[in-house]
Amino acid sequence: MRKIVFFLILGLAFSFYACDDNNGNGNEDESYLEEFIGVNIELDTISMLDTTRVTAHATGTNLVYYWQTSSNAPLIPIEGVDSVVLFYADPCLNPGKKYVDCTIIADNREETKRDSIILIAN
Repeated sequence: MRKIVFFLILGLAFSFYACDDNNGNGNEDESYLEEFIGVNIELDTISMLDTTRVTAHATGTNLVYYWQTSSNAPLIPIEGVDSVVLFYADPCLNPGKKYVDCTIIADNREETKRDSIILIAN
């Protein structure tokens, strides 16, 4: 009788472990956005053909960064650093104020911040 109870308890313990979604690994794939502080453009005024660094400041884990511009200006990714891109002042762009948006996507929420840059003709 003791053996039956022992194996029954052992079987229940394994079944509870098997039903655990994390299987003891934690939530390694979950992303969590704590705070999106903002987007910062290193130089707020640049000439055509110049570049400037654009940085998104945020805290969290496994964040996904999605970058875009109001003028379809090229944004050059920096390998291995999703939170930083280079804004390239393409000569096909018209001078004036341009906007760079960064959207951070996480499991708990999605948030977008924007900063502006002035392009001047040479």
